[in-house]
Amino acid sequence: MEAALEKAAADGKKVLFLCDGPPTGPRHGGQMVVFPSPNEKWVRFSEKLDCDLYMPLWTREELHEAARVLALDIDGYEIDRRFEIFGGAARECLLFHQRGVNNATNYIQGAIGAIINQDELQHLLLGKADNAIRDCLLHYEPRPTRKRKTVKLASPFVEQKLAERMSVMTYEERESLRKLLSGVPEAASLHEWLFKVESHDALRQGRQLRARLLPLPEATAVNDNTAPQMDVFDIARTNKVDEFNNESLSRSLVALGPYHKPKSKTWESIDAFYLPRKDVPLGQTVTVDEVVEWNRENRLLLFQMTVSETHDVNASGIMHMLRKLDLLQSVKSDPSRVALVFVVPKDLVDSYVRQTIVTVATAGTESIREIKGIGDTTAGILEQKYGIRTIDELQVAVERYDGGELTLHDGDRRLWTLASTSLKKHGPLSDPAYGDAMAKIPQYVCSWEE
Repeated sequence: MEAALEKAAADGKKVLFLCDGPPTGPRHGGQMVVFPSPNEKWVRFSEKLDCDLYMPLWTREELHEAARVLALDIDGYEIDRRFEIFGGAARECLLFHQRGVNNATNYIQGAIGAIINQDELQHLLLGKADNAIRDCLLHYEPRPTRKRKTVKLASPFVEQKLAERMSVMTYEERESLRKLLSGVPEAASLHEWLFKVESHDALRQGRQLRARLLPLPEATAVNDNTAPQMDVFDIARTNKVDEFNNESLSRSLVALGPYHKPKSKTWESIDAFYLPRKDVPLGQTVTVDEVVEWNRENRLLLFQMTVSETHDVNASGIMHMLRKLDLLQSVKSDPSRVALVFVVPKDLVDSYVRQTIVTVATAGTESIREIKGIGDTTAGILEQKYGIRTIDELQVAVERYDGGELTLHDGDRRLWTLASTSLKKHGPLSDPAYGDAMAKIPQYVCSWEE
């Protein structure tokens, strides 16, 4: 280090120190950038000297690209698995050796296992716990200016394990903690997480939800004096909640549940769904026609749980779920087969308005960079090696890849697996009719709180 500093000084060059984690003190002789996560002691020290900028965590797609660009011996499934455990922390997600991954996982489990009462959980969430424990269980998340931040749980794995610890707490203890968090602006993400934990538990137990229809803007303008339309959704008790992932999500789930929630807490657009359970003989496969007919009489409820007054929903997430359930075409024809239900705290119900469904239709002539999951690096490789620049060109190439007719360059199979998967998820987004149908799905607001 000292030799490098001396050489830089002799060459008249500036020095930039990049610190992975908080150092013991400031370095002299150059500028310093520190990446703490989230170390309050260092932040309090550094704010007296320089500014703090809160940078976004790595996305799943960025981690995939990093592993590919660096030629790491880590396949896509392992990256996904680590992302579920560690969140967007590149340090753990890109570890070379499995032993390091196991050690980091065990540390998280040990830190959560040491939380044995409400006070300790409260200390963790409100910044009073040991910094080392907070570093592995919580991450900073920047607000739009990146000069302010909120704090969120590090990963779906951390959320799940903490939820298991909370299961021994009484409802009154959880409610007390949630109300405490609601008064802390920087804990907004944690407040929402705790509300979702309670909401899943309430819906799993079964109840009648009295829900108010959120009318379309034009309907509101015409019927300002009309009493709100109220509907009642009967939610049957679920003894064993079906927790699905992208691979297991299919029309066969109509025989399970009836309450279903994704294993991943980062599932796009939907926090859970409810579809009355259909009796299916053991060993019998549910056909597309059967699930479509079942949905004709049994409405699919898509739940979005939030403590926010506004909560935009991506049409792409709804479409992906409907496609996996083989209901996309029928819902396109009749959006009322589905209800999008916003579950909120009871003090928000009366003022809640219809939420925006974000639709982004893309034409086949647009750049492949418009496809979610294909970043600049992947797009650059596809352009340079295969001459693929547009969505239409990628569609043709993926069909050849799936048919075993595409000649791959060495080491590019992971690239094409990612490209194929991303394109298929993108699918209906290129057709504006699907986005229009998603925007017409009836929306409701309700609360399970009494």
